[in-house]
Amino acid sequence: MNFLNKKWLWVVVTLIFSLCLATFAGVSLLDVFVLEHTTNETVVVGNVNFGANAGLPGLNNSNGVNVNEGGNNTLTPAAPSAPNTSVNSGASTTKPSTTVNGNTSSGNTNANTNTNNNNSNSGSESSSVQTGNTILSDAELAALAKAISVTKEVGTYNNNNVSITLTEKVFTAGSNKTTYFVAHVKMSSAEYFKTALASGDQKLTVNVGKKVADLATAKNAVLAINGDGCGQSHTTGYVVRNGVQYRSSARDSSGETESLVLYGDGTMTIIDERTTPLSSVTNAWQVFSFGPGLIKNNSIAVTTNQEISGDKSMNDNPRTAIGMVEPLHYVMIVGNGRTNESKGLTLYQLAQALAYEGCTLGYNLDGGGSSTLWFNGKVINYPTTNGRYSEREVSDIVYIGA
Repeated sequence: MNFLNKKWLWVVVTLIFSLCLATFAGVSLLDVFVLEHTTNETVVVGNVNFGANAGLPGLNNSNGVNVNEGGNNTLTPAAPSAPNTSVNSGASTTKPSTTVNGNTSSGNTNANTNTNNNNSNSGSESSSVQTGNTILSDAELAALAKAISVTKEVGTYNNNNVSITLTEKVFTAGSNKTTYFVAHVKMSSAEYFKTALASGDQKLTVNVGKKVADLATAKNAVLAINGDGCGQSHTTGYVVRNGVQYRSSARDSSGETESLVLYGDGTMTIIDERTTPLSSVTNAWQVFSFGPGLIKNNSIAVTTNQEISGDKSMNDNPRTAIGMVEPLHYVMIVGNGRTNESKGLTLYQLAQALAYEGCTLGYNLDGGGSSTLWFNGKVINYPTTNGRYSEREVSDIVYIGA
């Protein structure tokens, strides 16, 4: 065999070995090529532990690289039983066992979920507070009880692993009224708190967007909200989605620098990217980089006139936020704004709304025209661009699957 034949034999053997290695790892050679040419850093898959004693290292690498493409980084969700769904808008429901107007039936739910037996149209302000509140004084609660009113219960969803109660409310401040929506989400494991990227789960590409409705439909979501806009012209800020690290470069001090971390055990914390490198964060399931933190250390962390750093927009805006009442019990708020009917919330009012729902931690996500809430097959809120209804394309969503 001459030298040329030996050279080609070596190429063939190398190609066969690479194909076998890629097949074993669960990716194709094309996938490897795409990953190397569409991201700014190597994708990291953390071994997230969803148990109560979640202490396994997830993203704890000195160089930010720990490729484990085997795909075994998450627990397989348990098969849910037939869900109980109720919607107060006349939309079709899946195996309904609840009536409209918030009067729930005796459908079986998991011990980790609670059924809301309040009639939210009764006008009783006490029913609008979902849990005992520990961060607001009696005087603050009394003032908010006058400012916040329940419009209606939009709908509920229950299966063995997830419980969702979605309510429409109005925040009144002087002559200004703002309509907003509150979702209480309880789950048996943090693995049901999911995210999706418009550019696909294999990569994060800047300036690629899809509508929340399209992303939610593709993921078979029951509930979805817009995320932190991690791919909308942003090139820095921590990004971890479903245990996969897409970006570890910190933002500078010219804007917001706080990130929200959801751990595998269901707890949440807010970290400062300037002082906490992502390599030191262990067992992270989701990391969002927008901000600021609204509730920290059991107290409201923004002032009455505070706005997002570097944001020159008006103080009252459509808003999207996430809060934690306790591990595995979360609150999602999406507020309408920039219309005559709904002015919009300030950051401080958004923090108050989260605190009123019992949150001990709260975080601001991308807002404005991006603020969108999807539930049971349709957009529930009123997304606006220049005061007109328009669902904007976003780079990512937070969703709860069926």
